[in-house]
Parts: sequence; structure tokens; C-alpha cells
Amino acid sequence: MCDAHRGSTWLPSGKRVGLSDNFSNIRQDSVKAKSSTHATGRAFDIRTRHFDDETVFEMGQYFNTYYRNIAAISYSTQKPHCAVVKKDHIHFQVKP
Repeated sequence: MCDAHRGSTWLPSGKRVGLSDNFSNIRQDSVKAKSSTHATGRAFDIRTRHFDDETVFEMGQYFNTYYRNIAAISYSTQKPHCAVVKKDHIHFQVKP
């Protein structure tokens, strides 16, 4: 999933998005993760430190709209949600 879109323009505004983390191992996940989505290849993070809040919001909306059909079920809402906006990144996850 990640390699197919590397370097692509993702947003309607034309802004580019870069991956900050795509895979981890079980040890890394056991330290900081709630699940093994990174270790199993079902999740990646998009660095957002260099984007303004409006662009980060746009990314979250875009991913949750256009990738809803492959979205994982959110722990908190129990609804399909592929893009979870965090402080300095967007966590993107897909269903198994």
C-alpha cells in the first residue's frame, strides 16, 4: 500500500504528504502501541509537523472520505475510521 503511493500528491489542494513510519516490530508495539497494526503492515503514520492545522484537518477528512471502504474499525467509536489525527502525525489504518 505504501510503495504504490510514495511521492504522490494526495490532497485536492496539491500538497504532498510524506510517510514518517510504516512498519514496526512486536517489541516496539508492546512499548507504545495499543494494537499491532504497524507490525502487521496494516498501518502507517504521516508526519504533520510541517503542515498548518487546516491542512492536517483536510488530510484527515480526505482519507476518511476516500478510503472509508478499507478503514479499520475505531476502538473508541466502533465505526470505520482510517485516519486518526494526532498531535504531530496522522495514524492511517486499514482493516485486516
